[in-house]
Amino acid sequence: MLDRILLGRTRRARAALVAAIASAGLVAGCSDFLRVENPGAVEADDLNSPEYVTLMQNGVISQFQLVSSWMNYYGAIFTDELSNTHVYFEEGLFDQRNVAPENGTYSFFLYGRLHQARFVADSFASRMQAVLADSANRDLRLARVKAYGGLNYIMLGENLCESPINVSAPLQPDELFARAVERFD
Repeated sequence: MLDRILLGRTRRARAALVAAIASAGLVAGCSDFLRVENPGAVEADDLNSPEYVTLMQNGVISQFQLVSSWMNYYGAIFTDELSNTHVYFEEGLFDQRNVAPENGTYSFFLYGRLHQARFVADSFASRMQAVLADSANRDLRLARVKAYGGLNYIMLGENLCESPINVSAPLQPDELFARAVERFD
């Protein structure tokens, strides 16, 4: 029995030694751990090219689609149109209308994503105006981006009592709706 124990320890020691040597070989083969290349990523400078205007428009649309589905879902829970307490425990709090800013589901799925969609629409609209220059006011893609930006401000005004925009003082729903009208114009 002692032989089996010693044999088991020897095998484990050999396996650990082989793993250590393999790890050392992998580490020696790498020269820079923090350097990463992503060939599918769009470089920041490329966004100043007219070739990427359609990509920017599609990015704004996808951000809106993502946040609107979550807003519809949690709005339905909040107004008792839907009852689902089997996913996140915070959904029970939504149903009780006990939603605090510390609520992880609220801050991650709703508040943060809604502001991200708003920021992307505003940011890309100004970038598209710069890229398209004189033809910007005749471009349907810019009109779509501004319309989705306006819809984001409407969702902010309808779902939040107040909200800061770009580190401003919190704006009331009427002020958020006024910003939406600016986008629609």
